[in-house]
Amino acid sequence: MVEGAVERACDVWWKRFDETVLGPIKAEIKSRKADLADCEAEASTDPPPPKNVLGELKLRCKELKAEI
Repeated sequence: MVEGAVERACDVWWKRFDETVLGPIKAEIKSRKADLADCEAEASTDPPPPKNVLGELKLRCKELKAEI
């Protein structure tokens, strides 16, 4: 009986924790991954961007990977 009560309590707690804490973090990671994909796509265009722009793009990609 105690085990069932603990499981139910954990289910309620976990749902709130997931919505309140993990949900925004997951959304931020998803956004950063989309930014990274855009950055990588822009860096690998044909013809390639100028070297100074390419350097900035590579730096931005590196920063995004660190944030993710």
